[in-house]
Amino acid sequence: MRIYHYICFNASPDHVTELERVGISIKAKNSAAFSVYDDDSRWPEVQCLLNSWHVKWRDHIEYSDEDLSSSAYLHIIGAPEAAIPHPEKKSGWKAATYDLSKYCGTCGSHKLQIHPFQLIEAPKFGTDDVVSLYWVYDEYFVRTEIWNRVFQPFGIESLPVLRHESRLPLETVVQLKIDDISQFPLDAGDKWDSSVCAVCGQKKNCGSPRTPYFPQFVGNPEGHLFKTQELFGAGLISARAVVCSNELYRVMMSAGVRGLKFEPQEMVCTGQTSRGAR
Repeated sequence: MRIYHYICFNASPDHVTELERVGISIKAKNSAAFSVYDDDSRWPEVQCLLNSWHVKWRDHIEYSDEDLSSSAYLHIIGAPEAAIPHPEKKSGWKAATYDLSKYCGTCGSHKLQIHPFQLIEAPKFGTDDVVSLYWVYDEYFVRTEIWNRVFQPFGIESLPVLRHESRLPLETVVQLKIDDISQFPLDAGDKWDSSVCAVCGQKKNCGSPRTPYFPQFVGNPEGHLFKTQELFGAGLISARAVVCSNELYRVMMSAGVRGLKFEPQEMVCTGQTSRGAR
């Protein structure tokens, strides 16, 4: 695992000169956008310059192949958002897709999918094979041939995705059917802040995680693709984390499946926390 810092700001000629002095090359005029790894010898001086200029940066985690391939389970962090669910007006897609009889309008929890998602047209996959929809945080949509070749052999079912106007299935895309919920909760400790809805009492984990790895489960879940018992999000965002087995991850990587991002699981060993399989 490595941490890298992404910096982007409007740079003056003096900023560019100072950055180039410490070895950071800026190509675009009046704009600086670059990344520096935390273990880069240039970072301490770059950090001092940014602080003196009151410039903020974003920290990102880059996991190694070993981190990912040795993890018993992997949290699917996300995929590119490639389409908008319909009907879009006044979030009509929720009523068209979910049973909202128990839905909480305060925290966004307790909706149950009962109908296929509707799209104007097939998602624009580009170079990706798996994508997500705007405002939908725990469902994934794949090229039909990828589902046939990679996911179906694991017993992972699919749901049709409908063209909004005709209500006929789109041929090139299906939704992964992820109905299974982990039999075991996460051993999360204080990894996230949490909130409890004042209306329905639902607890959600929120905020940035305090550790760089996904927590292990209190037990050994079954299945290759499932969701956590826990809900995550703030405001009206309420979604379960989606988790895949190491075996499914390896097959996806071997098949060259593109689009998904993963976070490896932590492992508790001899009193210390590290990455890897149990």
